[in-house]
Amino acid sequence: MPEEKKPHFPDLIFSFYSLAFLYFLLCWIWCKNEQGTQLKKFRGHWLTAYGTCTIFGVLPGIVAIFEGKNSLNPSLNQKICIQLLWYVIYVSVGAITFSYAALHDSDNEEYKISSSKRCLAPWLVFLLNILILAAEFFFCVEYNNETLLLVTMCFAPLYVMSSVQIARIYSGNIVRGPVITVGEKKGLIYDCERRIECHICTNPFDSAYRIPRILKECGHTVCEQCAVKLAEKNERKHLTCPFCQTVTLVKGPIDQCLPRNFTVMEELNEKKSAISEV
Repeated sequence: MPEEKKPHFPDLIFSFYSLAFLYFLLCWIWCKNEQGTQLKKFRGHWLTAYGTCTIFGVLPGIVAIFEGKNSLNPSLNQKICIQLLWYVIYVSVGAITFSYAALHDSDNEEYKISSSKRCLAPWLVFLLNILILAAEFFFCVEYNNETLLLVTMCFAPLYVMSSVQIARIYSGNIVRGPVITVGEKKGLIYDCERRIECHICTNPFDSAYRIPRILKECGHTVCEQCAVKLAEKNERKHLTCPFCQTVTLVKGPIDQCLPRNFTVMEELNEKKSAISEV
């Protein structure tokens, strides 16, 4: 009977480093290729950070599953399996720590991820995670794998939360909070309202040039000039929402295909009236 090949620890470490290097290289290239608007910048940072937390949160559990199976086979080198598990745990904790530190970007004081209860995708991802955790629990009971149970209890909250946040980002649940500035005039201090602007070009809406237009398929609002640029990328046949990737068909000029956002228009008019009264 041929001798069973034992895992070689340096080879496993080299493979893990190669995969980690490839992952971070792809994330770096992807972030570098972003067009540079604030929204896309922070969206890329969030996806990279939460994606790292999800991957390195799941990885220790995968290694623990194989470690538990190997414990049933005395012919395999248990010392190597235990060393690999601890190594993966150390690397995962470090990667998750740096990722959460990167989430607290001091430059981002405007955008945040909305926890809207109407969005279905985050709930589906959360339910899928619960089913996976239930399957892991039954696996631990059947194979008496205490290591997997302990690792899951430590890392599950991290990757469940991170995967749900990724679903929220891809669903377009990124909102911009109010930006408050303080002006002083005639001895009185006025709190100015938030600036109403397009989240693509970050230019303020107006009633003549940058008219707020609603993307009919998803409901997001962009300025007319950005809508024209998005349509030109697809030969003016359709445009893709940069926030949720939903496709909206256009047949003709943008000002005839996409309706105005009259809520934003009314708010602009109210601000103009308030300024004229002062």
